[in-house]
Amino acid sequence: MADKKQGNNEVKQVAELVPSARQIQPTEFINPAALIKQWLEQCVIGLSLCPFAKVPYRSGSVRVEVYEGAEEARYLAMIQAELERLITCSTIETTLIAATNVLPGFLDFNDFLDPVEDLLQKDNLDMEFQLASFHPQYHFAGVGEHDPGNYTNRAPFPLVQWLRSDTVATAADATDTLAIPQHNIARLSGLDASQLQSLFPWVKTSDSDA
Repeated sequence: MADKKQGNNEVKQVAELVPSARQIQPTEFINPAALIKQWLEQCVIGLSLCPFAKVPYRSGSVRVEVYEGAEEARYLAMIQAELERLITCSTIETTLIAATNVLPGFLDFNDFLDPVEDLLQKDNLDMEFQLASFHPQYHFAGVGEHDPGNYTNRAPFPLVQWLRSDTVATAADATDTLAIPQHNIARLSGLDASQLQSLFPWVKTSDSDA
């Protein structure tokens, strides 16, 4: 893994999300934290794509980290560091780690998830934590590239999320989790092209999985 000091000039740590949501224009994409905040508030929470995301977000227990370098190994090192932080810091409910300059293609990102998942297996943490993944070109298997359901996991940047398994289990007990995918598909299918573009301006209609 990379020396943490060596990555200081490339890693921008965002321990708290920026205040107050507003519509962010494409010219402001240079601010990754603000764009992730827009996605969380307007898409994930606003469209109820994840019905149990609102409470930890509003309570300030969602941590966001942004890697702005260009080396996959250092991005992986940040992901590992955030998993270790989650182990020792009980006030953090979940952590999202985004990358702005690596893994622009979804297939490459999907391959990158293998060593990320290995972090859980290596230290026998797979019962304590879970991994979720998001990407601007996210494409579920078995559906078309432009299927509205893909927008469920189409974040502004390649992004992985660490979640606490007990929190997921508690949320599952209080929510009909089996109905969530169908709800999301119906919700997103009800939006026209202009609405999707407004909510997900980072998704280009010409995007492919290559």
